[in-house]
Amino acid sequence: MRCRAHQLFFPLFATYAMCCAVCAQPHGTFAIDVIGGVVSPSNPSVTVRVSGVFPDTWYALEYAKFDLISSDETGEFSNLFIPAPIGPYPHGTWGCVNTTGGTIMNGSAYEAVFFQVNALGCGAYPGMPLPIWEGTWTATDFTPRTVDLHTENTSEFRVFTDHNATGGYDFVAAGWFDHGFGSITVVPAPSSGALMLAGMMCLARRRR
Repeated sequence: MRCRAHQLFFPLFATYAMCCAVCAQPHGTFAIDVIGGVVSPSNPSVTVRVSGVFPDTWYALEYAKFDLISSDETGEFSNLFIPAPIGPYPHGTWGCVNTTGGTIMNGSAYEAVFFQVNALGCGAYPGMPLPIWEGTWTATDFTPRTVDLHTENTSEFRVFTDHNATGGYDFVAAGWFDHGFGSITVVPAPSSGALMLAGMMCLARRRR
């Protein structure tokens, strides 16, 4: 049986077009923002905020389940809540929004959940990026280093197509999702020698 060129070309072209469509679609992700500067003995805590990010042609984030992983097991997350514009509220069920801060273990947060309803009299919070998780990260070890943060194990990231949608489209299942990354900088306390030198310089300036 002879195979004509066009019989091979069209299946290959269809596969290529499908791959290009997936590549061309802007992806959803998490933005991880660290607020509060550099961590040091005089500033041992910073705020970490996770926001849902998706193409601006879509309407609102419906659902996300994820882990927030820290490379430093000695640090600790606390004071978890839903930030503005939805909050600030403790995690839980608040009318049309249901969230879970996750299980805190080994410096990370596991199985955090965000869910909002866009039906039954509820209107989803639109816009992007949408802050959905916030917590305080505190260091106990001040060895100079960079603490890496990233999301992983995101089972679903669903987004409403428009203000009339009652169910979201899952970007993870579609292959349109990338994990988010951030970092915290930790610096040690100034050495006693450096403090003494700084004090001597200040004293010398006053005597001039």
